[in-house]
Amino acid sequence: MSNFRPGIVGARPGAPRFVVIHNDAGSQNATTAFYRGWLPTRQATLGFAHVYIASDGRWQAESYNNMAWHAGNTNANTWGVSWEVCQSMGNEATFRANEQAVFRDVADFMKKYNLQPNRDTVRLHREFSATACPHRSWELHGRDVNRVKDYFIQEIRKYMGQQTSAPQPAPQSPSGKTLEQLATEVQQGKWGSGTARQQALGSLFTGVQAIVNERAKVNSAAQTHQILANETRAGRFGNGADRQRLLGTYFNRIQEIINQGTAPAPAQQFHVVQRGETLSGIASRYGTTWQNLQRLNNLSNPNVIQIGQRLRVR
Repeated sequence: MSNFRPGIVGARPGAPRFVVIHNDAGSQNATTAFYRGWLPTRQATLGFAHVYIASDGRWQAESYNNMAWHAGNTNANTWGVSWEVCQSMGNEATFRANEQAVFRDVADFMKKYNLQPNRDTVRLHREFSATACPHRSWELHGRDVNRVKDYFIQEIRKYMGQQTSAPQPAPQSPSGKTLEQLATEVQQGKWGSGTARQQALGSLFTGVQAIVNERAKVNSAAQTHQILANETRAGRFGNGADRQRLLGTYFNRIQEIINQGTAPAPAQQFHVVQRGETLSGIASRYGTTWQNLQRLNNLSNPNVIQIGQRLRVR
């Protein structure tokens, strides 16, 4: 098999029909300079995108007129033009800035090719193959295909100078409701997604999201209890009757943890890596971070895990 070079897959049989936005699963060091040097040494069939955008700028690895092996799907590889939001396992501020740069670049592309941003023309890698990609965008913008796509569409339309119709959080204030009631409303879509949800819920966001994640079986009950205890210690839920009202059915257990000083250590748990999984995606599933999984498993490179590999997740 050959390593990557421009044009290796061949010319597209017609005009592009949609865009596919990826997250690269790269560290803070995964800049465009890194990809310029690394991609030509990599077997092309393992995958590459048309455009890479990182904190050091933009690199177009492949012409829009050519196909690319980027989505593990013939239709997507033939008709989709692909962008990698780089440094997706680095710090959040860098990732968000790269994401916005991708949206701006995609907006220019869609104007050039007379494409309108909608759910048919703005696609996610995970729609075409079994993968967590775009894993970081997924975590930040709603953990749902249409919610993440709607956020992408909203931002692309902004850079195209179009009016957006993305849903905004309905309630004006979380006051008077318990964390569990707010979590139910989040699940019903009443608090938007991503940054909009975080801003609307304010200091209650982390606690509410922990309960949502527990219900979705991303967090264990023990992890949720620890998060709520930490937020309580930080003063997020007040004292006395206010704290009891907000915590609801969690109150007694959280107070018990706080009074003990530390939460009980959870039993060790393991995960067997499946095709298409990333360390970041596995970490999200178990309510932890990829850095913690790297430490627990002594991984020299967090971007390299193998199908069938047994990872300790707690």
